[in-house]
Amino acid sequence: MNFANALLSRLGKAPHLVDGASGARLDDVRGHVIASAAMLRETGLERGDRLLLAAQLDLETVVAYLATIYAGCVAVPLPAAQCFAEARTFAAATGAKAIWSSTLRESRALPVIVGLAQGDVQDRDVEAEPTDIAVLNATSGSTGKPRLVMVSHANLLANTEAIVRSQSLTSDDRAICNYRCITALAPACCTLIFGPAAAS
Repeated sequence: MNFANALLSRLGKAPHLVDGASGARLDDVRGHVIASAAMLRETGLERGDRLLLAAQLDLETVVAYLATIYAGCVAVPLPAAQCFAEARTFAAATGAKAIWSSTLRESRALPVIVGLAQGDVQDRDVEAEPTDIAVLNATSGSTGKPRLVMVSHANLLANTEAIVRSQSLTSDDRAICNYRCITALAPACCTLIFGPAAAS
């Protein structure tokens, strides 16, 4: 059970993401995620490999997050500035193979994968066991050194489904997400954007 594939299979009609700050819109969410996952695998990333995400509050980060999980890799989302400033530390702590960034930046610690892919790519998700790690979330470090919390595919799916049920969301709903913590990106974001399966 791959969490990202579970979400993509539940997309409603004409799903899209909208950046509330800029008004930018990203159509064909499914196509962007699948093509970007294929791009990540073409760089040599394999199931279980860790990928640092130089996360920003933008549409590209949401797609990269889902693409990383769809590709069977483990997403490690970090604020972009921290990701590059402490890349060597996080690479050692996680065993990360690369950094993903929406903009061209250099790192002496790890290779950098830039941007997203798009197009009609027929690519399959990488199978995952429910207990496989999907995300390593860094704690804030407010009480000491930041720690990494392991989140499985099953954890993400259960959390997403609980939010969908508690808010009675449907595929017709729209929501505004205000993110103050980039590492809390996925469960709330994916739940509110995608909701449950659309009626056929």
